[in-house]
Amino acid sequence: MKNKFISLFVTIIYFLLPLFAHCQKVESRNNVQIYWLTDTTSKISLFRIASGYSPPKMKFINSVLEQYQREVLEQYYSCVTNDGGECNHVVSIELINDEIISFSQSTTWFCQGMMHYVSSSKGVIIDINNEKELSLNDILFFNDATSEYTYREKLITVLTEMYPERWKVEDECHKNWLWDNPITYFTEEGLYVGISIFSGSIICDEGYIIPYYVLKKHMHQACNLNFVIFSDDK
Repeated sequence: MKNKFISLFVTIIYFLLPLFAHCQKVESRNNVQIYWLTDTTSKISLFRIASGYSPPKMKFINSVLEQYQREVLEQYYSCVTNDGGECNHVVSIELINDEIISFSQSTTWFCQGMMHYVSSSKGVIIDINNEKELSLNDILFFNDATSEYTYREKLITVLTEMYPERWKVEDECHKNWLWDNPITYFTEEGLYVGISIFSGSIICDEGYIIPYYVLKKHMHQACNLNFVIFSDDK
């Protein structure tokens, strides 16, 4: 019952968000106009696209962004009450071009009754032309990866070959199973792949960049991203 009430409450808040939200800042990235919409109560902020793409594309992009902000607002209002609780949300735009919008977000919250803080991090990749979100499996492809296990092993092999000094060290964060569902997003330098885990005895905050010249060797055939294919890396 409580969850249904919170969901309804957030729906009302979100419906009224354009009326009560604070437009924190406006900026331009690669000829794309962006504005940030911040809920005045929670201070939860996420950007929207004002111009730079066709109206149908902007409608799709903003609908994705709205859903992500709604999810964080639900976390906030489920956690923070008059009796206490904290929720901190940080967003960073990593790459914007004609084909991709990619950003990272991390959320930390401490709710009433919790023994410790809980954190989660996520990378988001929006494929503008195909109007869908991309996962790591949509981008990286290994011919002989016949299961999630072998896919993970192939990914770790790529990372080890690129960063041998870091991977030769025995580290809690190098346990293979931790890399089943890594954080993924595009940057100017390449594809970021990492983990951010703060749970019990495991504390890992580690990431790597797969440069575009390496990514091209392993890119999924169906992933026709020209900015990767025609990148002028090594």
